[in-house]
Amino acid sequence: MVALIRKNSLYLGADSAGPRFAACLSILRSCRLARINPADYLTDITPTLIRWRQRQRARLPTPDLADLTPKRWAAERHDSIRSAC
Repeated sequence: MVALIRKNSLYLGADSAGPRFAACLSILRSCRLARINPADYLTDITPTLIRWRQRQRARLPTPDLADLTPKRWAAERHDSIRSAC
């Protein structure tokens, strides 16, 4: 898979695609290091990011994005699972 990503990343199509691609790979790697499923993480945090962007556009106070990192997300989710048991 790594070789395929390296080959495909040579042709991103636009100048702005490079940083976005790098951000996506960074998120996936952070999830892997935190030992969480990237699909679960992205499914849970995507609505939060959409609301954050809407609040930012409306110039309303926004929550800290550092709370949405995979490591903090996993710790928070682990605590909520433990308290539900």
